[in-house]
Amino acid sequence: MRRIFNIKNFLNLFYIILIFGSFLFVPYHNIRTGFTNWGLTGLLGARGPVNAAALAVQRALTFALIIFYIYNLRLKRKIRDENVEIDLAIRESDDRRHRVEKEYFKLKRQMQNIFDTMDDLVFICSGDFKIEFMNKALRNVFGEGVGKKCHKVLYNSEDVCSWCFAKRIFKGEFVTTEHKHEGNSRIYKISSSPLVNPDGSMSKISVMHDITEGRILQRKLGSSEQYFRNLFENLPVACFGYDREAKIIAWNKAASKLYGFNKKETLGRSMFETMAKKEDYKKSMFYIKEVFKGKSFNGLQWEDRNAKGAIRYVYTNTYPLYDLDGKITMGISANMDITPQKRIEQELKSSKSHLEKIMDTPQNLIVELDRDMRIKMFNKGCEIITGYSSNEVIGKDWIELFIPDRLKNTIRIVFEEAKSDRNILPSNYESPILTKSGEERIIFWSNTNLKDENGQIVSVIAIGGDITVRKRAQQKIIDSEEKYKTFLESVPIHVGVIDESGKFIIWNKYSEKMLGYTSHEVLDKISPKDIHESEKEAREVIEIATKEGIFDRELNLIHKDGRKIPARLVVVPKIINDKIVGFCGFAEDIGDRKTTQKELLAAKEKL
Repeated sequence: MRRIFNIKNFLNLFYIILIFGSFLFVPYHNIRTGFTNWGLTGLLGARGPVNAAALAVQRALTFALIIFYIYNLRLKRKIRDENVEIDLAIRESDDRRHRVEKEYFKLKRQMQNIFDTMDDLVFICSGDFKIEFMNKALRNVFGEGVGKKCHKVLYNSEDVCSWCFAKRIFKGEFVTTEHKHEGNSRIYKISSSPLVNPDGSMSKISVMHDITEGRILQRKLGSSEQYFRNLFENLPVACFGYDREAKIIAWNKAASKLYGFNKKETLGRSMFETMAKKEDYKKSMFYIKEVFKGKSFNGLQWEDRNAKGAIRYVYTNTYPLYDLDGKITMGISANMDITPQKRIEQELKSSKSHLEKIMDTPQNLIVELDRDMRIKMFNKGCEIITGYSSNEVIGKDWIELFIPDRLKNTIRIVFEEAKSDRNILPSNYESPILTKSGEERIIFWSNTNLKDENGQIVSVIAIGGDITVRKRAQQKIIDSEEKYKTFLESVPIHVGVIDESGKFIIWNKYSEKMLGYTSHEVLDKISPKDIHESEKEAREVIEIATKEGIFDRELNLIHKDGRKIPARLVVVPKIINDKIVGFCGFAEDIGDRKTTQKELLAAKEKL
């Protein structure tokens, strides 16, 4: 409510009192004293007897009246000017607020589009548990629920979930938990973090990743000591073995690639002297003690460091390895690098910073070329592999700088034909490139064409992986021994072995998660053609592995339900006594990398 007795009202009241006082005081005084001069007549020069004291008072009041009248006029002018300034400040503040809100809603729409491309279930809810956003995948599972309580939509419950971590999240914590959904019996890994809105209010964003499919125990599998060591050494998953004192006693090539330490630098040393953080000592020793009691742990997440001290986020399965007498000889830790995913999760609030995180991922080469094959984008992975900085190559001809002379004409012709629609630029292929030192590196490229409204190619974005140092798998795979069963059951990749008849004789538990078939449905019943897109493709895999000693490419495997699973497939012949008696295949799910590629393209188009 506006104040009544402010300075302006007070002066106006005083001004009125002065007016009445100057006109009434002298007449009143003259009547009482018998004088005949009324009002202002004495002041104006009228003749007659006048009381001198009354006249002096009247003149003083009149003079004060004039002074306060002038002061009142100046005060009104000052107030008017201040009101104008206040109105201008209010309008400027409103304009800034509208601009901020416009930018916020623009970024919000961009992030909603990115969320809708994700296979994981994503939702945002307010402090009173009302859902503010659901992505497409979540709506497909639980239906539309924006504006409703999250516990009602997701769990059909009127009460807040007993395990809910909302209070911790709204205090600023990042919380990850696993929970089994009683309605659909699916198990989700739920990662939640706080989200600050423009008005200062807090919401929380949650990502639900389905981890239901466990790794199913496979048929009895083993090998000789040499087979185990070869398999352990060449697995594309970073693995190391440790003893009860946390000393490293086994270390494979993938671990060296992930952490930057070679075998000599790690064997016999404590993991806390190499990649594990000393702050995690108590937690790590707890799991080590439990492993040597016979327990296994899946889905652990750690913040490790590499040889240069850089942080690497890893997803870890750890379990005991037994000898033939049933004694635990060591603990095995199988680690997958999830650093790129962590970086993307941390930057979801801004599509621009999200793009920068993808660009800074050193595991993949990301390059963009315009219609003239000139370089528009050159990420850190390219810098690491080639030895060139982005400043050295931006705007230069890709073919002249990176393609060996023997292939320059061929690649330029293919690209020119693709621009004129006389040919199709391949989306996946292997190609050598030259580094700054002149060394050739073999890169497996995945291309995406960016076109204008007329369907013409304006640029090409290529994401590549360096496959130069992938060594061919060792030649011998022989009959199994029981002590390696736990190892192969727990590695987070598909392992399948076929015999001479072409039927599967080994099918590990991760294969069921990845492809949907149980070992009972597979063993001695189906062949590779049942999980490939065509029988022709399955034959080509075997032919290449037989001729070259290894098949190593990215392709689509077929899930039991018909879905296509992007995978990197490595197949090597199983040789006994110089005779091929079967084939061993390893497949890694690369769906996350493909999703990263899609997000990169979406963010690039929006920016």
